[in-house]
Amino acid sequence: MSKKRFVFNDENIKNSYGFFILTSGIDTRRFSQNPVILADHWNWTGSVLGTWEDMQTASGQLSGTPKFDTKTYEELVRQVESGTLKGCSMGILFDEADFIKKENGDLVLTKCELMEVSIVAVPSNANSIALYHQNGNRMSESEVKTLCLSLGNPQENPINNSTNNNDSTMKKIQLSLMAFVALGFAQTTQSVEEPELDKAILTLKNEYDKTTLELNKVKQELQAFQDADKLKKEQENKSMVSLAVQEGRITADKAASWEQLAAQNPEATKIALESLPKKVDLSTGIITPTGKGDNAMTDEDFQKLDLDAQLAWKEANPEAYKKLFS
Repeated sequence: MSKKRFVFNDENIKNSYGFFILTSGIDTRRFSQNPVILADHWNWTGSVLGTWEDMQTASGQLSGTPKFDTKTYEELVRQVESGTLKGCSMGILFDEADFIKKENGDLVLTKCELMEVSIVAVPSNANSIALYHQNGNRMSESEVKTLCLSLGNPQENPINNSTNNNDSTMKKIQLSLMAFVALGFAQTTQSVEEPELDKAILTLKNEYDKTTLELNKVKQELQAFQDADKLKKEQENKSMVSLAVQEGRITADKAASWEQLAAQNPEATKIALESLPKKVDLSTGIITPTGKGDNAMTDEDFQKLDLDAQLAWKEANPEAYKKLFS
Protein backbone atom coordinates (compact mmCIF):
# COMPACT_ATOMS: atom_id res chain seq x y z
CA MET A 1 0.00 0.00 0.00
CA SER A 2 1.55 3.28 -1.11
CA LYS A 3 2.16 6.10 1.35
CA LYS A 4 0.36 9.28 0.34
CA ARG A 5 1.85 12.50 1.67
CA PHE A 6 -0.46 15.17 3.04
CA VAL A 7 0.56 18.83 3.33
CA PHE A 8 -0.42 20.13 6.76
CA ASN A 9 0.60 23.72 6.05
CA ASP A 10 2.06 25.77 3.21
CA GLU A 11 3.28 29.13 4.43
CA ASN A 12 3.04 30.52 0.89
CA ILE A 13 -0.72 29.95 0.68
CA LYS A 14 -3.29 32.07 2.49
CA ASN A 15 -5.79 29.97 4.43
CA SER A 16 -9.56 30.37 4.26
CA TYR A 17 -9.54 32.82 7.17
CA GLY A 18 -7.32 35.18 5.24
CA PHE A 19 -3.92 34.80 6.91
CA PHE A 20 -0.68 32.87 6.48
CA ILE A 21 0.97 30.52 8.99
CA LEU A 22 4.76 30.50 9.17
CA THR A 23 5.77 26.84 8.93
CA SER A 24 9.02 27.30 10.84
CA GLY A 25 7.00 28.73 13.73
CA ILE A 26 4.82 25.63 14.16
CA ASP A 27 5.77 23.83 17.39
CA THR A 28 5.31 20.07 16.85
CA ARG A 29 7.06 18.77 19.97
CA ARG A 30 3.96 17.81 21.92
CA PHE A 31 2.14 16.66 18.78
CA SER A 32 5.02 14.33 17.87
CA GLN A 33 4.43 12.39 21.09
CA ASN A 34 0.84 11.62 20.06
CA PRO A 35 0.43 12.41 16.33
CA VAL A 36 -3.15 11.20 15.95
CA ILE A 37 -5.22 11.52 12.79
CA LEU A 38 -8.75 12.74 13.55
CA ALA A 39 -11.85 12.85 11.39
CA ASP A 40 -13.02 16.44 10.86
CA HIS A 41 -11.43 17.76 14.08
CA TRP A 42 -13.82 15.62 16.16
CA ASN A 43 -11.85 15.11 19.38
CA TRP A 44 -12.99 11.79 20.79
CA THR A 45 -11.53 8.29 20.69
CA GLY A 46 -14.11 7.01 18.22
CA SER A 47 -12.90 9.45 15.56
CA VAL A 48 -9.21 8.51 15.70
CA LEU A 49 -8.16 7.18 12.29
CA GLY A 50 -4.54 6.36 13.08
CA THR A 51 -1.27 8.30 13.38
CA TRP A 52 0.88 10.58 11.22
CA GLU A 53 4.36 9.39 10.27
CA ASP A 54 7.44 10.72 8.51
CA MET A 55 6.68 14.40 9.19
CA GLN A 56 8.90 16.69 7.13
CA THR A 57 9.50 20.41 6.66
CA ALA A 58 10.63 21.52 3.21
CA SER A 59 10.10 24.58 0.98
CA GLY A 60 7.84 26.21 3.56
CA GLN A 61 5.62 23.14 3.83
CA LEU A 62 4.92 20.86 6.79
CA SER A 63 3.74 17.41 5.71
CA GLY A 64 3.31 13.82 6.84
CA THR A 65 2.04 10.41 5.77
CA PRO A 66 -0.92 8.63 7.39
CA LYS A 67 -0.82 5.23 9.03
CA PHE A 68 -4.42 4.17 9.42
CA ASP A 69 -5.71 1.99 12.25
CA THR A 70 -9.51 1.99 12.15
CA LYS A 71 -12.41 -0.29 11.32
CA THR A 72 -15.08 2.36 11.73
CA TYR A 73 -13.73 4.48 8.89
CA GLU A 74 -12.73 1.80 6.40
CA GLU A 75 -14.57 3.63 3.62
CA LEU A 76 -12.67 6.83 4.38
CA VAL A 77 -9.37 4.94 4.26
CA ARG A 78 -10.35 3.47 0.90
CA GLN A 79 -11.13 6.94 -0.43
CA VAL A 80 -7.74 8.21 0.73
CA GLU A 81 -5.94 5.30 -0.91
CA SER A 82 -7.88 5.77 -4.14
CA GLY A 83 -7.05 9.47 -4.19
CA THR A 84 -10.63 10.67 -3.70
CA LEU A 85 -9.79 12.32 -0.38
CA LYS A 86 -6.65 14.42 -0.47
CA GLY A 87 -7.24 17.13 2.10
CA CYS A 88 -6.11 17.54 5.67
CA SER A 89 -6.50 20.32 8.22
CA MET A 90 -4.46 21.46 11.20
CA GLY A 91 -5.79 22.19 14.66
CA ILE A 92 -3.51 24.79 16.26
CA LEU A 93 -3.11 26.57 19.58
CA PHE A 94 -1.96 30.18 19.25
CA ASP A 95 -1.56 33.57 20.89
CA GLU A 96 -2.98 36.69 19.23
CA ALA A 97 0.25 38.50 20.05
CA ASP A 98 2.06 36.26 17.54
CA PHE A 99 0.24 37.78 14.56
CA ILE A 100 2.14 40.33 12.48
CA LYS A 101 0.98 42.46 9.59
CA LYS A 102 3.42 42.93 6.73
CA GLU A 103 3.83 46.12 4.73
CA ASN A 104 1.84 44.61 1.87
CA GLY A 105 -1.06 44.01 4.24
CA ASP A 106 -0.58 40.25 4.62
CA LEU A 107 -1.43 38.89 8.05
CA VAL A 108 0.99 36.21 9.28
CA LEU A 109 0.83 33.98 12.34
CA THR A 110 4.48 33.59 13.27
CA LYS A 111 4.14 31.04 16.08
CA CYS A 112 1.63 28.36 17.05
CA GLU A 113 1.46 24.85 18.49
CA LEU A 114 0.17 21.93 16.45
CA MET A 115 -2.54 20.07 18.39
CA GLU A 116 -3.92 17.65 15.79
CA VAL A 117 -4.27 17.09 12.05
CA SER A 118 -7.56 15.86 10.59
CA ILE A 119 -8.58 14.29 7.32
CA VAL A 120 -11.24 16.55 5.76
CA ALA A 121 -13.29 16.49 2.59
CA VAL A 122 -12.69 20.07 1.50
CA PRO A 123 -9.50 21.61 2.91
CA SER A 124 -10.32 25.06 1.55
CA ASN A 125 -13.63 25.43 3.40
CA ALA A 126 -14.17 27.72 6.38
CA ASN A 127 -13.35 24.98 8.86
CA SER A 128 -10.19 23.71 7.20
CA ILE A 129 -8.16 25.12 10.07
CA ALA A 130 -9.27 24.62 13.65
CA LEU A 131 -8.04 27.39 15.93
CA TYR A 132 -7.82 26.93 19.68
CA HIS A 133 -7.64 29.43 22.53
CA GLN A 134 -4.74 29.23 24.97
CA ASN A 135 -7.05 27.38 27.39
CA GLY A 136 -7.49 24.62 24.80
CA ASN A 137 -11.08 25.45 23.84
CA ARG A 138 -11.78 25.53 20.12
CA MET A 139 -12.71 28.92 18.68
CA SER A 140 -16.01 29.28 16.90
CA GLU A 141 -16.07 30.55 13.33
CA SER A 142 -17.54 33.87 14.48
CA GLU A 143 -14.70 34.28 16.99
CA VAL A 144 -12.12 33.70 14.26
CA LYS A 145 -13.86 36.22 11.99
CA THR A 146 -13.88 38.79 14.77
CA LEU A 147 -10.19 38.17 15.44
CA CYS A 148 -9.23 38.59 11.79
CA LEU A 149 -11.26 41.79 11.47
CA SER A 150 -9.74 43.20 14.65
CA LEU A 151 -6.29 42.57 13.20
CA GLY A 152 -7.20 44.64 10.16
CA ASN A 153 -7.52 41.85 7.63
CA PRO A 154 -11.12 41.09 6.62
CA GLN A 155 -11.15 37.45 5.65
CA GLU A 156 -11.95 36.18 2.23
CA ASN A 157 -14.64 33.60 2.76
CA PRO A 158 -15.47 31.72 -0.44
CA ILE A 159 -18.47 30.07 1.19
CA ASN A 160 -20.08 33.37 2.15
CA ASN A 161 -19.19 34.95 -1.19
CA SER A 162 -20.77 32.10 -3.09
CA THR A 163 -24.15 32.92 -1.60
CA ASN A 164 -24.11 36.29 -3.35
CA ASN A 165 -24.05 34.92 -6.89
CA ASN A 166 -26.93 33.57 -8.90
CA ASP A 167 -25.71 29.98 -8.94
CA SER A 168 -28.72 27.73 -8.38
CA THR A 169 -26.59 24.74 -7.38
CA MET A 170 -27.72 23.26 -4.07
CA LYS A 171 -25.45 24.02 -1.14
CA LYS A 172 -23.52 21.18 0.44
CA ILE A 173 -23.86 21.11 4.22
CA GLN A 174 -20.99 19.84 6.35
CA LEU A 175 -21.50 18.81 9.97
CA SER A 176 -19.55 16.87 12.56
CA LEU A 177 -19.64 13.08 12.40
CA MET A 178 -21.77 12.83 15.54
CA ALA A 179 -24.31 15.29 14.13
CA PHE A 180 -24.67 13.24 10.95
CA VAL A 181 -25.06 10.01 12.94
CA ALA A 182 -27.66 11.62 15.24
CA LEU A 183 -29.65 12.64 12.16
CA GLY A 184 -29.65 9.10 10.82
CA PHE A 185 -26.92 9.38 8.19
CA ALA A 186 -24.16 6.81 7.71
CA GLN A 187 -20.92 7.23 9.67
CA THR A 188 -19.03 7.80 6.44
CA THR A 189 -21.21 10.79 5.48
CA GLN A 190 -19.13 13.92 4.94
CA SER A 191 -21.66 16.30 3.40
CA VAL A 192 -25.30 16.36 2.31
CA GLU A 193 -27.45 18.68 0.26
CA GLU A 194 -29.66 21.14 2.08
CA PRO A 195 -33.01 19.40 1.29
CA GLU A 196 -31.64 16.11 2.65
CA LEU A 197 -30.61 17.80 5.87
CA ASP A 198 -33.98 19.56 6.20
CA LYS A 199 -35.79 16.25 5.74
CA ALA A 200 -33.63 14.49 8.34
CA ILE A 201 -34.14 17.30 10.85
CA LEU A 202 -37.92 17.27 10.27
CA THR A 203 -38.02 13.49 10.73
CA LEU A 204 -36.07 13.76 13.96
CA LYS A 205 -38.39 16.51 15.19
CA ASN A 206 -41.50 14.45 14.41
CA GLU A 207 -40.06 11.51 16.32
CA TYR A 208 -39.24 13.80 19.23
CA ASP A 209 -42.76 15.27 19.27
CA LYS A 210 -44.32 11.79 19.14
CA THR A 211 -42.13 10.55 21.97
CA THR A 212 -42.92 13.64 24.03
CA LEU A 213 -46.68 13.08 23.64
CA GLU A 214 -46.36 9.43 24.65
CA LEU A 215 -44.23 10.36 27.64
CA ASN A 216 -46.74 12.99 28.78
CA LYS A 217 -49.56 10.44 28.49
CA VAL A 218 -47.65 7.96 30.64
CA LYS A 219 -46.92 10.69 33.18
CA GLN A 220 -50.62 11.60 33.39
CA GLU A 221 -51.65 7.97 33.85
CA LEU A 222 -49.03 7.49 36.53
CA GLN A 223 -50.15 10.65 38.33
CA ALA A 224 -53.80 9.51 38.25
CA PHE A 225 -52.82 6.14 39.70
CA GLN A 226 -50.73 7.77 42.42
CA ASP A 227 -53.54 10.18 43.32
CA ALA A 228 -56.09 7.34 43.56
CA ASP A 229 -53.72 5.24 45.66
CA LYS A 230 -53.03 8.18 47.97
CA LEU A 231 -56.76 8.83 48.45
CA LYS A 232 -57.39 5.16 49.20
CA LYS A 233 -54.64 5.08 51.82
CA GLU A 234 -55.92 8.29 53.42
CA GLN A 235 -59.41 6.79 53.70
CA GLU A 236 -58.02 3.56 55.19
CA ASN A 237 -55.97 5.50 57.74
CA LYS A 238 -58.95 7.67 58.67
CA SER A 239 -61.13 4.59 59.17
CA MET A 240 -58.45 2.94 61.31
CA VAL A 241 -58.13 5.98 63.58
CA SER A 242 -61.91 6.46 63.73
CA LEU A 243 -62.33 2.86 64.90
CA ALA A 244 -59.72 3.41 67.60
CA VAL A 245 -61.72 6.40 68.84
CA GLN A 246 -64.94 4.37 68.87
CA GLU A 247 -63.27 1.58 70.81
CA GLY A 248 -61.95 4.06 73.34
CA ARG A 249 -58.29 3.33 72.57
CA ILE A 250 -57.69 7.05 71.94
CA THR A 251 -59.70 10.22 72.49
CA ALA A 252 -61.26 12.15 69.62
CA ASP A 253 -59.02 15.18 70.16
CA LYS A 254 -55.98 13.00 69.34
CA ALA A 255 -57.41 11.64 66.08
CA ALA A 256 -55.72 14.21 63.80
CA SER A 257 -52.28 13.46 65.26
CA TRP A 258 -52.78 9.73 64.79
CA GLU A 259 -53.89 10.29 61.18
CA GLN A 260 -50.66 12.20 60.49
CA LEU A 261 -48.67 9.36 62.02
CA ALA A 262 -50.58 6.84 59.92
CA ALA A 263 -49.76 8.80 56.75
CA GLN A 264 -46.05 8.35 57.49
CA ASN A 265 -46.14 4.73 58.63
CA PRO A 266 -49.54 3.02 58.53
CA GLU A 267 -48.31 -0.40 59.68
CA ALA A 268 -46.53 0.96 62.75
CA THR A 269 -49.56 3.10 63.59
CA LYS A 270 -51.88 0.10 63.37
CA ILE A 271 -49.68 -1.91 65.73
CA ALA A 272 -49.49 1.01 68.17
CA LEU A 273 -53.27 1.52 68.21
CA GLU A 274 -54.00 -2.17 68.67
CA SER A 275 -51.62 -2.27 71.62
CA LEU A 276 -53.73 0.32 73.46
CA PRO A 277 -56.53 -1.07 75.70
CA LYS A 278 -60.12 -0.60 74.71
CA LYS A 279 -62.36 1.49 76.96
CA VAL A 280 -64.28 -0.75 79.42
CA ASP A 281 -68.05 -0.32 79.57
CA LEU A 282 -68.60 -0.76 83.30
CA SER A 283 -72.35 -0.94 82.87
CA THR A 284 -72.06 -4.27 81.11
CA GLY A 285 -72.70 -7.14 83.51
CA ILE A 286 -72.92 -4.85 86.54
CA ILE A 287 -76.09 -4.56 88.58
CA THR A 288 -76.48 -1.10 90.00
CA PRO A 289 -78.37 -1.22 93.31
CA THR A 290 -81.62 0.71 93.29
CA GLY A 291 -81.42 4.21 94.66
CA LYS A 292 -77.64 4.41 94.67
CA GLY A 293 -77.18 6.49 91.51
CA ASP A 294 -75.32 5.86 88.26
CA ASN A 295 -71.92 5.41 89.86
CA ALA A 296 -73.09 3.27 92.80
CA MET A 297 -70.92 0.22 93.29
CA THR A 298 -70.87 -2.38 96.03
CA ASP A 299 -67.83 -4.24 97.19
CA GLU A 300 -69.37 -7.45 95.89
CA ASP A 301 -70.04 -5.92 92.46
CA PHE A 302 -66.51 -4.53 92.32
CA GLN A 303 -64.98 -7.92 93.08
CA LYS A 304 -66.86 -9.45 90.15
CA LEU A 305 -64.93 -7.21 87.73
CA ASP A 306 -61.61 -8.31 86.23
CA LEU A 307 -58.49 -6.34 87.08
CA ASP A 308 -58.59 -4.09 83.98
CA ALA A 309 -62.23 -3.22 84.66
CA GLN A 310 -61.51 -2.49 88.31
CA LEU A 311 -58.66 -0.14 87.39
CA ALA A 312 -60.76 1.57 84.73
CA TRP A 313 -63.67 2.07 87.17
CA LYS A 314 -61.32 3.39 89.82
CA GLU A 315 -59.86 5.93 87.37
CA ALA A 316 -63.28 7.00 86.13
CA ASN A 317 -64.83 7.23 89.63
CA PRO A 318 -62.13 8.22 92.11
CA GLU A 319 -64.55 9.64 94.72
CA ALA A 320 -66.86 6.62 94.61
CA TYR A 321 -63.84 4.34 94.93
CA LYS A 322 -62.75 6.16 98.09
CA LYS A 323 -66.23 5.85 99.61
CA LEU A 324 -66.45 2.17 98.67
CA PHE A 325 -63.27 1.28 100.54
CA SER A 326 -63.24 3.92 103.28
